[in-house]
Amino acid sequence: MHRPAVSDGVMFMPRLPELISLANLPEGVEGTDGMIVYPGPPLSREEQGLFDKVAPRVRLRSLIE
Repeated sequence: MHRPAVSDGVMFMPRLPELISLANLPEGVEGTDGMIVYPGPPLSREEQGLFDKVAPRVRLRSLIE
């Protein structure tokens, strides 16, 4: 399985991340300043809450954020 490159704790994904993808993050993203950037739209509050429970130290941002 091909993993996206991680640079300075930022990983770009070609689609909205799924809960399962947050449970198995590559090294470098799980740290305090880890961030995943995806094409968008921004997550709903409910989705963000679920992601925060699975990977609380990783920030999720859409390209428009």
